[in-house]
Amino acid sequence: MTSPTVAPEVAACIPDAQCRVFTEREKGSHLMFWENAADFNEMVARFLDETPGARGLS
Repeated sequence: MTSPTVAPEVAACIPDAQCRVFTEREKGSHLMFWENAADFNEMVARFLDETPGARGLS
């Protein structure tokens, strides 16, 4: 995990990465995957579905 101000820079260095910062209203915090699991899991599943090869090697 990294701060919202640095996260876009980190994502820019990783091929096919996406940066999504959750707002305070969305219960974004240090443990988004715990505090707002439904939205976090939906976002991760969508990323895996839309990114070729993201679900592992075929």
